[in-house]
Formats: sequence, C-alpha cells, structure tokens
Amino acid sequence: MKDIARRVVAAKLVGDEIKNIERAAKAELLEEMKALGVRTLDVEGDDGEKLAAVSRAKGRTTAKVNESALLAWVKANRPDQIREVVAPAYIETLKKLAIEHGAAVDATTGEVIPGIEVETADPSVTTRPTAEARALMRDLLKGSPLLELAGGTDA
Repeated sequence: MKDIARRVVAAKLVGDEIKNIERAAKAELLEEMKALGVRTLDVEGDDGEKLAAVSRAKGRTTAKVNESALLAWVKANRPDQIREVVAPAYIETLKKLAIEHGAAVDATTGEVIPGIEVETADPSVTTRPTAEARALMRDLLKGSPLLELAGGTDA
C-alpha cells in the first residue's frame, strides 16, 4: 500500500509542479505576444509537424455586485423586483444542523424541517505534500526533457 501511496504523492507533486511551470510559461508567452502584437502562434516540432496553436485570448469581462447598494436602489426604484427568500445565513445554520444530526430539526418543536437533505459523497484520497517534497520534485523536473517538446518555431 505504501508504494501506491508514493505513486499518488509523486503524481500530485508532478501535477502541481507542471501547473506552476505552465502558469509561468503562459505569463511569459503572453507578455511576448502582447509586445509583438501576435494573436495566434503555430507551434511546430523539429520535424515541422504542427503540434498546437497558441492564442492570446481577450480578458473576460464580468460584472460585480454590491448586494447592499443594489438592494437599496431596487427597493427605492423597482420594488416589484424584490422577492421573499430565506436568509442565506439561516440556510447555512440549518445545513450545519442537518450534517451534525442527520436532519435539520427545529429545537423547539422537534419537527424535521423539510427542504434540507444530507448527502455523503464517495470517499476520496487527499494528498498534502510537504514543502521538502515539493522542492525535491521541482529539482527533479527542472531541466527535464519531459518538459520540452522537440523544437518549436517563433512566428
């Protein structure tokens, strides 16, 4: 079993380090692509075969909401858009009670509160590598041919 656990830890460490390497490489490539005005780049192997196309995507535009400011405005200007809802904090309290006791039960009446169900997910394995193990894997992967595709072109 310890051999299997070591494989899990090694895979976790390799995966994490690969994500870090990818993140850094993407940041570096993005800066170069911006500087040169390049939107798409074909990546080829030493044999000239296309390996991939890398594109510079536009940043995602999102809207953020200040709930209290919006609520004040809607109450004053569009009261027809206000709905009655259970307070999220109370829902969280009921969920905690349900997990603790198997069901959400009213403390006063003993009534099981409908609408809250307890589910248990399948068990899983969690890996928490030490800093030393991360450093060891980083050193092992540094300069590894695993991280280099054969060749490539700049366009």
